[in-house]
Amino acid sequence: EIEEVRSVAVLYDEEVEPKGVTPLLRSARKVNKNSVTFGDPSTGTVGLHNVGQGKVVENSADAINGSQLFETNKTVASYLGGGAIYKDGVWSAPNFKVKTVTTDGQEEEKIYPDVASAFEGVGSSFTNIKNEITNQINHLQSDDSAVIHYDKDDKNGTVNYGSVTFGGKDKVATALHNVADGQIIKDSHDAITGGQINTIAGDLTKILGGQA
Repeated sequence: EIEEVRSVAVLYDEEVEPKGVTPLLRSARKVNKNSVTFGDPSTGTVGLHNVGQGKVVENSADAINGSQLFETNKTVASYLGGGAIYKDGVWSAPNFKVKTVTTDGQEEEKIYPDVASAFEGVGSSFTNIKNEITNQINHLQSDDSAVIHYDKDDKNGTVNYGSVTFGGKDKVATALHNVADGQIIKDSHDAITGGQINTIAGDLTKILGGQA
């Protein structure tokens, strides 16, 4: 009867006898209360059912049941988002759709299979945006060298809207082309074109005569 009970009971593992101990000198069986092996490891594992919920706290040594792990995985899946699902013991990987910026400043939508790669894509976008802004600033600065500016006051650097120096100070004079005809009237401040001057000169020649 004792052997029959032992065959269906779960027992602590036995301590391993030191090598060289003969059967005659072997002491009574000693149990190792730090170890329990379910079933016969050579034939497979043993399922434990109807296990109560263990404590999920720091340093807990309780057994955790399937419902606890399921709830944990379900919560993790909700935090991950991106379609991540934990069902029937299997994870379905998320797909994160992220709008990124390419190296040439164009927007595109990419799909990432995990959080790390999604963040990496966002990080690359920030780098590309920074580079594109830098390129645009450099482009503007390059274009600015060809822009005509009002003169600035030498003392305080304020803009003098009453003065424009073409070509910059102490530089070669600048020719203005494709200038529209200005008004030739009293108090006019319009620029006058060469064509207008030529017409006036022709009219004066006719009036003066005598090979003027």
